[in-house]
Amino acid sequence: MRRKWIIFVFSMFSLVWFLSGCQGTASKRKHIVVLTLFDVSGSTARKEVRQQYLQDLEKILEEMGERQIAVGGGDKLLSALITENSLATGKFFIDISFPRYSITMKGGEFSWKNKIKKQIEEAKKIAEDVLLRGPSTPRYTDLMNSFQLAAKIFNGEECKNFTYKYLVVFSDMFEQTPRYDFFDEKLTPARIKEIIDKERREGRLPNLAGVKVWVAGASAGLKGIPSSKIYQIRDFWLAYFSACGADLTNERYSTTLINFSLPE
Repeated sequence: MRRKWIIFVFSMFSLVWFLSGCQGTASKRKHIVVLTLFDVSGSTARKEVRQQYLQDLEKILEEMGERQIAVGGGDKLLSALITENSLATGKFFIDISFPRYSITMKGGEFSWKNKIKKQIEEAKKIAEDVLLRGPSTPRYTDLMNSFQLAAKIFNGEECKNFTYKYLVVFSDMFEQTPRYDFFDEKLTPARIKEIIDKERREGRLPNLAGVKVWVAGASAGLKGIPSSKIYQIRDFWLAYFSACGADLTNERYSTTLINFSLPE
């Protein structure tokens, strides 16, 4: 009897040690939050542009799903629209917190994987409805305020401790608001510095420290725009995100999503 009792106690101790070890490992994993922003102004309304947006988002979703299986879940993905007043209309049409796997969870590994798959499929359907069938904003493209929204997310309680913070901007990148109209602006190096200094001085430069940025859709769908203007727009955003503390390179600034990968 005593021998059976010792074996039982040892088995329970081993189980508790194993479970606590698993939980400790999970807590140390490096998780990622991906925020995708979509420009739905009139200049991006062409069907082929929105379809490309959707294809690129689906690529991100698929990679996120694969990563969850590899790391045991725990990542997050959000999607919002860039509108004519992005900060005021900052609602997320996709908000996914991928569940973390535990050997004690109901339904086990099969149920956990199935839930992740369902989250991804539902997100694809929602995105298709919003991006392909939703209305366009009539005129303005309020990019800068959408990055204020991004800063609130990345620095907020839920996401501030995520190891990796990724921002993917689906837009032609032409800011067009009562403050700045990039179709008319001549974005010389001096003017770029002037705008950024003004945004900083007036407290509108968002804190995006540690955020890795991709631009997908730069100048896509726009006809008759000279290459010199396209390069000016690119140079502005490279300087702008650098001033915000974010990491955007020329290699991650394109008409479609390129060089996108998730950490292992």
